[in-house]
Amino acid sequence: MAGAPHLEGRALACTRGMATLFRDVSFVLDAGVARGEIEPGIDPLHLYISMSALSYFYFSNSATLSVAFARQLNGAAERLLRRAHAVDVIMAFVKAA
Repeated sequence: MAGAPHLEGRALACTRGMATLFRDVSFVLDAGVARGEIEPGIDPLHLYISMSALSYFYFSNSATLSVAFARQLNGAAERLLRRAHAVDVIMAFVKAA
């Protein structure tokens, strides 16, 4: 498996799970496009990757970032701020002009 040997033998289960997620993201995008609220032509896969990146980097590096910027990023209030920011970023990207 292209660079993911730890998924050997699990690829089918992984693919099925991701297919469900992809279907759900596609459904939300299509519904928003139909209502004129979401820009048409957004690739659901790349949107998912972008949403994941916004979350993964923050949570995987919050301890280091907390030290580097002298701000406790692991607390509930900071997580709520981060969530709101991530939603704002994604909505700004997908919102119809």
